Amino acid sequence: MTFSFCCAPDADIYALFCAAHGPTPRFATAEEAVARAPRGSGVLLFAEGYPDRLTLLTPALFEHAAAHALRLFVEYPSLLPGVPLGAPRYTRTGAYHAVLERTVVTSAVFGTDLPRGRLLMAHDCTIHILIRARSRATAVLEIADGWSAAPFHLARRQCFPTGCRPWMPSSPARMCRHR
Repeated sequence: MTFSFCCAPDADIYALFCAAHGPTPRFATAEEAVARAPRGSGVLLFAEGYPDRLTLLTPALFEHAAAHALRLFVEYPSLLPGVPLGAPRYTRTGAYHAVLERTVVTSAVFGTDLPRGRLLMAHDCTIHILIRARSRATAVLEIADGWSAAPFHLARRQCFPTGCRPWMPSSPARMCRHR
């Protein structure tokens, strides 16, 4: 699969990707990245100005992506068609500003390298909560015990979906899709 990026020219993940895979198309706007991406490719739309500014998107951008079978990764989106977004908020912290909430993988979509139940840490993070996306969640934010994996079944009383797939069920556009 080929990839296109929408990010600052000096974005660290873009520099790492280019170092590993060679020159990769980069565009200044999400619209240009999606319009110029090859059919069936992946498009990574990174947040510029996080956490003060969301990645501004339009329904037309998602329609174009779906029509061209593009795989989208969107960081800090202003909208996801069909998925109501909660207001952005900072992750909860406890004593000494320790981060209480951790990301818990809730889907097998990532394969054996990132199995269901794996705990991930997001430090100094502002997040969107995906309203009513729990059944499609690939990851949730929750207060969880454990070192690298959640040792107990998640109660899901205070768990908040932070990633899901797909948001347009009739479309190949996905937040994340692994084969």
